[in-house]
Amino acid sequence: MRAGSFPTSLSPAARGVVGGGQAGYNWELPSGWVVGVETDLQASGIKGSTSATIIDPHYFDEDLGQDVFFDSTRTAVSKKVNWYGTVRARAGYLLDPRWLVYATGGLAYGKTSLGFHVEDLIQGCLPDATICGDGSKSGVRLGWSLGAGVETMLAPNWSLKAEYLYVDLGKRSFDASTITPVDFKVSAKYQEQTVRVGLNYHFN
Repeated sequence: MRAGSFPTSLSPAARGVVGGGQAGYNWELPSGWVVGVETDLQASGIKGSTSATIIDPHYFDEDLGQDVFFDSTRTAVSKKVNWYGTVRARAGYLLDPRWLVYATGGLAYGKTSLGFHVEDLIQGCLPDATICGDGSKSGVRLGWSLGAGVETMLAPNWSLKAEYLYVDLGKRSFDASTITPVDFKVSAKYQEQTVRVGLNYHFN
């Protein structure tokens, strides 16, 4: 079967809100540098989907001397980051006793999900006749994270920070089978950019 009944690729853009908590430990050096470790875990509303509908695709077959028509189809792909966390090193410099600028990076981990659906719009799902099917895959993956931020003291034990963090949880893929002997290769990358604000309590 020629390509044309289905899109050659679909790329869902994922976005959403995340929220969670973190813990860490910092060492302030005499030189004004601050080094430490942090870990965080958050629930995620990051998700996205996209679809394509192709109506009566056809092409002219020179051997047959006539147009060859395909079924009208709708194909959809969805992806989601269910939750994720990081374990990172952090290094920064005190601009003054209240303001810290820093960079951070380390391990990332999280659960990702990927879904696929294809259907014949005119004839429906007929075994060995039309192409219809669903598929999905999910699980926990490891990756990496890298970011930077600024933190300021609000009170003796409280600070406020704003942070940019890039999280790469790799690529998920699977073969989606249909009710006809046609399989689809489904894959998506999970590379998320987040901007977050946090309120921290210092136990020192």
